[in-house]
Amino acid sequence: MNTAVVSVVALFAAVVISFWKKVNLGVICIGFAFLVGRFITGMRAADIYVKGFPLRLFFLLLATTLFSAIAKSNGTYAVLGRPIAIISQGRRRLLCLIFFLVSFVLSGLGLGTIVTPALLMPFLLVMAKEEEIPEFLTMLLCISGCIAGGLSSVAPTGLLGAQLAKGVGVENYTPVHIAAAVTFCFHGLVAFFAFGGTTLSRRSPKPAEPMVLNGKQFGTVTVLFCIITAVLGYKIDIGLSTFAGVCVLLLFGAADQNKVIAGVSWSTLLLLCGASVMFYVISASGGITLVEQHMAGSGFETSLLAGMMSFFASSSAVVMPTLIPRVPDIGPTSPMYLVGAIIIGAHAVAYSPVSTMGAVAMTLSSSKTDSQKLFVKLFSVAVCMWMITGFFFLLGFYDNILSFME
Repeated sequence: MNTAVVSVVALFAAVVISFWKKVNLGVICIGFAFLVGRFITGMRAADIYVKGFPLRLFFLLLATTLFSAIAKSNGTYAVLGRPIAIISQGRRRLLCLIFFLVSFVLSGLGLGTIVTPALLMPFLLVMAKEEEIPEFLTMLLCISGCIAGGLSSVAPTGLLGAQLAKGVGVENYTPVHIAAAVTFCFHGLVAFFAFGGTTLSRRSPKPAEPMVLNGKQFGTVTVLFCIITAVLGYKIDIGLSTFAGVCVLLLFGAADQNKVIAGVSWSTLLLLCGASVMFYVISASGGITLVEQHMAGSGFETSLLAGMMSFFASSSAVVMPTLIPRVPDIGPTSPMYLVGAIIIGAHAVAYSPVSTMGAVAMTLSSSKTDSQKLFVKLFSVAVCMWMITGFFFLLGFYDNILSFME
């Protein structure tokens, strides 16, 4: 208990000091993680930087950033965006809806909550810049759309949820996905109203340009198709698949290597990896165990606790497999209701910069964006969405969807 509290206090202290002294938050987090982990929790130094370093996330983010830099520098994303620009005819509010719907559909059809933002968000951000749509709003629309679709029973995360639900006697997963889709559609609506969507007026449409790909652009699109095929068809890791694609593109001169590597936001990667090491120390100090011990029987408390755990651990790799099997032991509440509370609550904090989707947004942000301010904004949105979702459970908003349809 004490070590868990100390580690959380250390995280907040790191954030305050980072903004006060204008030092990269990741550097401070690693320093604090060492002090708390080694001298208070008693962890070995090797455990802190080996187990705590998010190696898979680092590979995913670095590969995604490199591929994005290639596609932007040779104009591939700009060309691919022309049909959408023609459809929107300068109606930027309609573009925001398209951003959400494309994320929803691609994620729901099987790309899921990790592959979709990694491959789609850079394209959407290029379009947003062209149409002068706020970068932060675009990030939130993509993330909320990816979750709304990605919890379907044919997408990896939704399929896992359906399998775990069946293990506790919930045969019909559809109501859970409907409730999740409604929730994250609402999240997208909140983001639209809160972060500048209503201020977007219609612009004069740009002259239509033919969608013609040159050799470099055609090669980039071909490699992108191969990456998607490798990930979905052969279950190859997306980080390594994308790195292989980057390798091929650079070998064939699809972009200037020096410009591509220089385009990587190394300070953002350091910030995210350092924060992840700190969160690992918090977890190892007893944060998750403390949460599990206070698991409660209502949908409201269950959703809040699932979200709290997701601040420290992966929703699909840790939170869902840990909590859903415990549903029969929690209390008299409907199993479907509790499964829904766990899945929805765990993903309500996916906007956090230490989650995969939030981290992708961080690394793809403009070079002019203050990474530390963006880190705090994403974390704040995650907290707000988490509390809004819990409040919906408290009001009984999901009763008819989850309990009645059981």
